[in-house]
Amino acid sequence: MAKVVSFLNMKGGVGKTTLTYNLAWYAAHNKHHKVLVIDLDPQSNLSQSFMGDEGYQQFLENNDESVIDVFEISRGEFNDEIIHIVEEWTDGSLIHIVPSKIELSRTLKNPTMKEHKLRKFVNTVKENYDLVLIDCPPTDSILSVASYLSSDSLIIPVKPEKLAIIGLPLLESSIAEFNNDYRGEFEINVAGIIFNNVEMGDPPESRISKREVRAIAEENDWYVFENEVRTSKAYVNAIREGKPMFHASRVREHVMEEFYVVGDEFLQRIGL
Repeated sequence: MAKVVSFLNMKGGVGKTTLTYNLAWYAAHNKHHKVLVIDLDPQSNLSQSFMGDEGYQQFLENNDESVIDVFEISRGEFNDEIIHIVEEWTDGSLIHIVPSKIELSRTLKNPTMKEHKLRKFVNTVKENYDLVLIDCPPTDSILSVASYLSSDSLIIPVKPEKLAIIGLPLLESSIAEFNNDYRGEFEINVAGIIFNNVEMGDPPESRISKREVRAIAEENDWYVFENEVRTSKAYVNAIREGKPMFHASRVREHVMEEFYVVGDEFLQRIGL
């Protein structure tokens, strides 16, 4: 049965979507897993990254099914067309996606009991995958609760910079409230904090930020990844080219190697 992992930080701009994108590619292409990605962010950046500008525009024009249909369907009878193929390889490994649209924000206006529908959908399809990754918006809402209910664990990407910890107390409160509300039924486990977009040379502001984050992590017994994702133009270039970072043009060997060890640590932490 698939491991289900949500990526969430209540602070935006931490590179969460780019990290999810490349870890999905790494798990599928390099480690030969079957990966399903669910874009739970109305901004739909992850969907556009996987589908490309033209592919995503065609998806919108065709009014194809999306994650919205997961929340809006009435009887829990999910259509296979909700899932879109990104890549499939002859060895059986693959990447599929449940894309998002801006209209997903309308779900928040009538949220009654909808938070359980994502879990029902994931439980319906996860036997077909090794790994399900959920990219969440940086807000505490029905969408974060839906991701908690659906997930085995949570990854918190953090960009070490000034005010890096601003979203962590809110996330801590959100997790505690969820675990209290669903005591005995569900419990969200934090698999770890990944320092992302770390500047080369680890400047003083970055080091200060890391100390602050580690202090909060220690208070909550949250694991902090030993390996970090350093900033590189290769990540942006890869998305523009519709590729994972390690297939981008002019990517440096050390950037790939650093990401590989993060990918391995991630898979080990979630038990895959």
